[in-house]
Amino acid sequence: MPMRLLRNWWIPVIRGVFAIAFGVCVLVEPVSALAVIVLLFGAFAFANGIMAIIAALHRDVAHRGLLLLEGIAGAAVGVVTFISPPTTAVVLYSFIAAWAIVTGIMQIVTAIRWRKTIQNEIWLILAGISSTVFGVLLLALPLAGFLALAAMIGGFSIAWGIILIALGLRLRGVEKQLAAPGGAAAGAV
Repeated sequence: MPMRLLRNWWIPVIRGVFAIAFGVCVLVEPVSALAVIVLLFGAFAFANGIMAIIAALHRDVAHRGLLLLEGIAGAAVGVVTFISPPTTAVVLYSFIAAWAIVTGIMQIVTAIRWRKTIQNEIWLILAGISSTVFGVLLLALPLAGFLALAAMIGGFSIAWGIILIALGLRLRGVEKQLAAPGGAAAGAV
């Protein structure tokens, strides 16, 4: 595994913090304004996308194409949200579902490829599965009320954020292990 990837363990941590902050905001004020939730979602999707693009632009990142595609999709959803909040409010359900499914599938594919390098790497797989399941649930329950959607979005965002932080801390642990004396020999995680 490239050391640069391990040195950038903080990227999934920051993505996780953004996800948790977004989830808490949605749960605290679910009824106050759909516009606020739409804009918060746009900011979250954009920030998450930018962080994924930054991670993909590092030359040593394996499978950067998938991460770059995930980042572009997230940033694009964020931009569209800011350009047309009223329209986005109407189609937010579909935007979130599609984004969650695409992100989840890409994370699962990436995790499967990482498993060849890092044994027992479950956190990215869990993030991908949770994102995909969340998107499918949104599509399967289109008549669920806005409060249910807000609770699902808030709960998912918090859970996903925790998983991403755990992934980042796991990468940090691997980096520290490899950096320790004799770490290269002990690098089999």
